[in-house]
Amino acid sequence: MKKALGYMMVIAALLLSGCNMSGDDESEVADDLEANIQTIAKAQKIEKEDNGKVLKTYTEKDEIETFITQQNLEKWESVTALPKGAKKQYEYVFMQSKTIKLGEKKDNPSPLQEVARLITYKDIPYVSLQVSFIDLYFQVPDEVAAYLNLN
Repeated sequence: MKKALGYMMVIAALLLSGCNMSGDDESEVADDLEANIQTIAKAQKIEKEDNGKVLKTYTEKDEIETFITQQNLEKWESVTALPKGAKKQYEYVFMQSKTIKLGEKKDNPSPLQEVARLITYKDIPYVSLQVSFIDLYFQVPDEVAAYLNLN
């Protein structure tokens, strides 16, 4: 899981370098974004969906680590937008237990909630990542696009 967290930190660095804000706003967004990226690395469940229909579910720790490792996150290139005509292929929904805050009771078991969504596109090596209130776009290596659209 340390390796997966390391890859997610690479994404955080890529994302944070693309922020065009200044002062306190930039710091606040950067802190929030980094926290959300770390949240993805802690996913307890990933569902692959096609138009809302679940095609595959990853729940085992080693499955999730393998999935994250296969992304070659260090090779993703941040882009400002998707190519014209991009058509959605699949969505990967990352879920984890709700964070228990001081003074809250822990549900047993704690229900999973969506923390991020990774969207792939037909016939092009691009993805979008929806984390919190932010949509980010990346060009990914061809082998990553193939992996995401086949698995």
